[in-house]
Amino acid sequence: MFDGEKCFRCRRKFKFEDLRPGPQGFSICEPCAEKINPNNEVKRRCPVDGREMDKRVVGGAVILDKCLSCGGVWFDGDELQVVNTLIKEEAYLKALFVTGLLL
Repeated sequence: MFDGEKCFRCRRKFKFEDLRPGPQGFSICEPCAEKINPNNEVKRRCPVDGREMDKRVVGGAVILDKCLSCGGVWFDGDELQVVNTLIKEEAYLKALFVTGLLL
């Protein structure tokens, strides 16, 4: 039985038609697509030197604020949790593949 496809960012299941291609071609839900659209965020100033930071979509899952002057990088809200979840899931899938449980 088909039980849906996961959004790449939030990992919740959706009907295929409720997902769309994200920045790197991964399936992504509409709420997550809004969260990773740099045009939907206000420009922020670097807490270190006060300069306006650049917004970059990273890994198709989060927007990072990067100061081009000092090199600092900042996460907003749940972005660090999203990255952590994706790293854990990728490591788990790699372990299954290496052990031969996933071929």
